[in-house]
Amino acid sequence: MVEQAVEQAEKERLTENGASGNGVAEAVDVAALIRAPVLVLNLNYVPVNVCTVRRAIVLVTKGKAELLENHLGYLHTVSREIDAPSVIRLAYMVKRPFLPRKLSKKEVFLRDKFTCQYCGKKVHDLTLDHVIPRRQHGPHTWENV
Repeated sequence: MVEQAVEQAEKERLTENGASGNGVAEAVDVAALIRAPVLVLNLNYVPVNVCTVRRAIVLVTKGKAELLENHLGYLHTVSREIDAPSVIRLAYMVKRPFLPRKLSKKEVFLRDKFTCQYCGKKVHDLTLDHVIPRRQHGPHTWENV
């Protein structure tokens, strides 16, 4: 029992240092590391997206992004050691399109925090009412709901 615990601790220590007793454990760790999420920032440090470590390494290698944070570790190749980025910054500006929120019952209830606008109580069986009723040709817009 104690010997198994010692062996397990030794394997974990070796895996953390980049060398493992068996190639399978290391391959699983590398595969998980390649798919780990990386925060992508715009040129002005505004969050734009989340991508994988693999995509982030490609962007950094091509000079399209710079590595800001490395909290995930390293990837070992035959000739060098590559930082596995956790945050990168793009070398150019990306204009994010403004996407208006879709008007739906769920979105209205989330906006109002599931609170009745008449009595102020939190309820989960709410209905949707228009300020100017639809039958009087009131628009189905955020301002009229």
